[in-house]
Amino acid sequence: PFLGLSCKVEPRTKQVTGVGLILNSPEAVAAKRSHTFGTPTETFGISFDPSFREAAPEGALLVGLEVGLVKDGNFDVVRALRAVYRKGETETPGQQFGTAVPNTVKVVAKPGYAVGGVSVKVRLAVDGLKVTFMKVVDGKLDPRDSYESEWVGVPVDVNNKRDVPKKLAGDGTPIVGIVGKSNAFKMTSGLGLLMLTAADAASQGKGSK
Repeated sequence: PFLGLSCKVEPRTKQVTGVGLILNSPEAVAAKRSHTFGTPTETFGISFDPSFREAAPEGALLVGLEVGLVKDGNFDVVRALRAVYRKGETETPGQQFGTAVPNTVKVVAKPGYAVGGVSVKVRLAVDGLKVTFMKVVDGKLDPRDSYESEWVGVPVDVNNKRDVPKKLAGDGTPIVGIVGKSNAFKMTSGLGLLMLTAADAASQGKGSK
């Protein structure tokens, strides 16, 4: 049996350029869930680049990011991302978005914590970021028990009042994936998060029974 169609669409003309079938296999079910599960935040970065979306394995939370950096003048800028998920004590890496680069920084929560929010510095694309980690309590996040990573990539200019980082999430809603933008040059150019809403949590509970 088939679950549906899989199509390729040219981003500028919106024309369909390829078509396939989605099989009813464990891999296909996981792929379908990754594209439908979770509620996305706003995506910061280059708005017209093609989008990507990835949900965590069932029952897991986002606990970190593997950030690929390239030189741009005097700074290292963010140009590749890979999510890190955790369920119990098991960590699972996500898909690589953007071409793998030699200079990579991995920012991961300590045991018992997960990603609660991300602050991003945006010029055109996302050039730098900082992750806020929160304590996991009964599958939820506690904003009162949190800590922050160091800045990765281009730092915020504290002497420039207009250089204010944009915030993704941070209210304690569990985060179960990432969304973003990736361009024709194979670089990650935008970032957002997938939130676990009450409706998402209910559907996940039904799926695990």
